[in-house]
Amino acid sequence: MEERGNENRNRMHIDNILASQPELGPNIPDGGYGWVIVVASAFFHVLVPSIPVGLGIFLLFSRVANGNYEQAVLWDNNIAYVSLFFIATSTIAAPLARLLALNSTWPRLVATAGTSLTCGGILLIWPTINGNASNSSLFVLAGIFAGGGASIILAQVDILLLQYFKLKLELVRTIMYLGEAVGFIITPIALGHTIIQSDLLHIITWYQAILLQGVILSIAFRKPNYLKSASQRYRLIRGLSDEEEDVFAKNTTELQNPRASQMESGTPSVSNPPDAVGQNGTARHWETFDESTTPRTARTELHKTFAIEFSNDLDHNSHASFEDNYVPIPKPLFSESRINNNTSYSYEGGVGNEDPVVFMPNAAPAKNNSWEKILSVLKEPTFYKSLLFTITTRFAMFAFWTLFPTYLYIKIDRFKIHNTPSIVGALSVSSLMFSPALNWAKKSHKLRPLLIWIFCWMGAVGFLFFNEAGDETALIFGAVVITISLNACQILGVPLMNINNYGEHTVSYVLLCAITAISLLSLLAIDVNYRGCFGIVAVLEFVTGSVWLANYVYKKMKNIR
Repeated sequence: MEERGNENRNRMHIDNILASQPELGPNIPDGGYGWVIVVASAFFHVLVPSIPVGLGIFLLFSRVANGNYEQAVLWDNNIAYVSLFFIATSTIAAPLARLLALNSTWPRLVATAGTSLTCGGILLIWPTINGNASNSSLFVLAGIFAGGGASIILAQVDILLLQYFKLKLELVRTIMYLGEAVGFIITPIALGHTIIQSDLLHIITWYQAILLQGVILSIAFRKPNYLKSASQRYRLIRGLSDEEEDVFAKNTTELQNPRASQMESGTPSVSNPPDAVGQNGTARHWETFDESTTPRTARTELHKTFAIEFSNDLDHNSHASFEDNYVPIPKPLFSESRINNNTSYSYEGGVGNEDPVVFMPNAAPAKNNSWEKILSVLKEPTFYKSLLFTITTRFAMFAFWTLFPTYLYIKIDRFKIHNTPSIVGALSVSSLMFSPALNWAKKSHKLRPLLIWIFCWMGAVGFLFFNEAGDETALIFGAVVITISLNACQILGVPLMNINNYGEHTVSYVLLCAITAISLLSLLAIDVNYRGCFGIVAVLEFVTGSVWLANYVYKKMKNIR
């Protein structure tokens, strides 16, 4: 008995909150077929987010093949355009991709479309390898297609995981973060090793062919069963037999009409005496009990008493005063269509031809203007703090993963070409170790500002080591620090996007993505060398960390006062 009580008590805990009633409706599976979705999603998380570092490896070997790696400038190779537009497009298209994934009933088709766009964008890099530098629009299209496809894939995967998992969602997200770290380890090592053995053109084909396997894995994508019934309407169909009690009457007018005639005459109707009821033809088939009053007799007497009291009230009040003091009688919230639900003893107005109200109409919500929502978001100081953090993270992603492989090869003379991709891949081992702890720490509102401040300043120190390093030890140390900082900022920045547990985005999320992408594209107006680009990112990291630290100190001082 005690075990059963404990079991019921455990079932009453919903979202770690003790409820008074068990949760109604279908529950999120939190497992089952959802683990198949996790396996398929891990494939995309391994390959898709690591595309910028793959483009960085392509940029390195393209420069070495053309012999123009000594004086590296930001836009002297077209693959840099592909990486920039990939990050910018994947950022600005994220809200639209989420909207598409939420409203679509075919997640397989959405994932297939995203995979095809990504592979098509990578295939457009061929003109760069063939030396056709005049048609620069192809490189922009390559970045746009690949970035748009990547945003669609990641949005669909994220929403499916949200729909399949609730209590185990953070565990699943930790697995996805670990998969991303593994992708940043495998991608540069595998690409560098195979490019040395073969030519770059074949490796691009091989790379997109591996990504194309996501079409096969996307066959496993489907929405959970509890969501399929949400879009299907249902009707309550109930058949009433002729022998059923008059609690559910055959027609509403059977009880309404006698009462309407009583109200017109002003005198209550005289019902048959109890003895007359026993004289009916059907009564002989019923067995008589010894109770003094039967339920039907009590019901008839109660009906008669209510009718007399109601008529007396009408006699004491004039017709005019009755109209002035009339208060509408509340109608039932739920009722079956054309069925008098237990209204045997209720005295309404006697109108029998009106259809009963099934659902009470709710007040229509006030429509807010979209411009008013945008202005309300822009008035919040915390929005600019999140915006600065998002811009800094995207700038650091582009500068490090795209430019660092070439910069490392130029900076250290004794490095051979096949050593550079291996070192770039080995750097991500540090992010693999810290991902679970960072995913746990991002839920703390008090700890998150301090962590963002620490990791932003760590990134600033790492980029300064790039510019001022005189030996390979300092350069590698700075690269390790930047890798940890980038991984931490990506994980800690997820709550700042204001995405709810259903994957729905907000106005602030749309503004963050749009302004960040436009700011990233402003790099097109700056044609500096790699050291200058690293210096710009170092300043951004320092300013962002300082803003978050100042905001944290200000809130602490405000609470003390």
